Amino acid sequence: MGQLIRKCLLAGGLLACAQLATAATLAQRASAESQADSHGTPTQKPRSQDASTASGARASAGSPIHGRISLTAGPRQDVMRGEVEDTVIYFVPEDGAQKPAPIRASAATYTKGFDPNLLVVPVGSTVRFPNRDVIIHNVFSVTPGSAFDLGNYGPGETRSQRFDKAGLVVVNCRVHRGMRVNVLVHETPHLVRPDADGRFKLSGLPAGRGTLVIWHPRASAQSVVVDGVSNAPIVRTLVASRPRISSYL
Repeated sequence: MGQLIRKCLLAGGLLACAQLATAATLAQRASAESQADSHGTPTQKPRSQDASTASGARASAGSPIHGRISLTAGPRQDVMRGEVEDTVIYFVPEDGAQKPAPIRASAATYTKGFDPNLLVVPVGSTVRFPNRDVIIHNVFSVTPGSAFDLGNYGPGETRSQRFDKAGLVVVNCRVHRGMRVNVLVHETPHLVRPDADGRFKLSGLPAGRGTLVIWHPRASAQSVVVDGVSNAPIVRTLVASRPRISSYL
């Protein structure tokens, strides 16, 4: 039982014509390689039951959890259409979940940014950081318990890092401080991301109580205790209190 984890989730500056040509060549050379890697985030959004049709009726244990998530702007922030799709919703059974198998994921450095800038991977997964730029990068993290430093490496080179601890790992570049990729490391197979309207549905859950965690890179996480009996929709609003990761420096 259990739902397969859906795989999923660049700043730039002025470059000389020769540098642009080099970047294009590197990108073409790496395109085949990138298809062999997972981006770590779920790539297909499950069809979600409309929350307005839920009646709160009793349901058997292990029935799907469904609902709707909204993302609103906090003070001095703005929210773009579709940003709610960066939300990650996962269920942690009270009795513990069977841990999903590690995967291989990739976040490339390109035009002084990370592509993608969000990865969602199981504990034990290895993330590759290929340099598809025309300049040197130094990928590192100072996240407590998950700190690492891959050192300087040039165009066409790749460095990798294994993530063995659950939680959010913020990854940056020592050379270009504005670069950032969020790596959310989890220990549950029960995970989903909402559609563009914020609707979601988690199926194939084990019977019994547990905690539903709702996480977004720009908002504080929320948790909901699920009793495994009620079929009422989960409706929550997240407030974007942190700036969006810029596409360009």
